[in-house]
Amino acid sequence: MLPTFFIQQLKITALTFNSIFALISIFSLLIAVFSWFSPPIAGISPNPVADHHQYSLAVFFVGATSISIFLLSVLGIVSLILCSSFCMFLYIVMLLVQIFVQLSLSAFALANQHKIHATLISQWRSGSEESFSGDCGSDAICSNHLVLFSQVERIIFISLLVFFSFQVLLLFISCCYCNYLSEKEQCETIEKDNANSN
Repeated sequence: MLPTFFIQQLKITALTFNSIFALISIFSLLIAVFSWFSPPIAGISPNPVADHHQYSLAVFFVGATSISIFLLSVLGIVSLILCSSFCMFLYIVMLLVQIFVQLSLSAFALANQHKIHATLISQWRSGSEESFSGDCGSDAICSNHLVLFSQVERIIFISLLVFFSFQVLLLFISCCYCNYLSEKEQCETIEKDNANSN
């Protein structure tokens, strides 16, 4: 069994991570709600930003992810406070599912990144031709408009990578603490059985 001091440090670290994740999820949810009801200015796009299904999907994804992270963080905090190996095991399984879903969606977004960009360019070009403006009359000019969009995407993916790293670390810490709780409960059960038999 691991030293008591080490176990306490694991518990404190897990509580800290879950609390930070809960606060981040609340902040992200507020941003998603604000973005849904107050979308940014369209710029060169012929249609309002809210009319693009990519924007709606992105906002929905951020909102749904924020809610799931908040609920999962609350479950983690409750599991750590109750010191229940069953709750901790349930938390670990749900954390694994969440990491898998987030990685799958991120991989899908990366795989379809060029397709999304091509769709946006075609929409921008058709809108520019209809309005007789030269904002997006050629691929080179359209590509210039995508620079800011690509920078934002890069920041999002880097943030997700950092977030995934912390989630994996939290998963490892939770597994260690769950193993400790299981061993502790098993020892208590054996001691109780021995006391009853005597």
